[in-house]
Amino acid sequence: MTIDAKANLRTLRDVLRYAVTRFNERPIFYGHGQLGRVRRGAFLVIRAMKLPMERMEIFLDAFLTHARSTR
Repeated sequence: MTIDAKANLRTLRDVLRYAVTRFNERPIFYGHGQLGRVRRGAFLVIRAMKLPMERMEIFLDAFLTHARSTR
């Protein structure tokens, strides 16, 4: 991830959008019955943040802490 990208990723929604953009830049094979780019990106972001997937919407506009944004 570039320094510019890190500086501009402020919310979980920003991180999710970045993940989907990166997925779209590469040919990714998800396998039979696997989730698409947006759902896969959401799963990875929410899991990395250790948040509940079933309540993802309430966290999308939450700001990342400094510790989370520097990883």
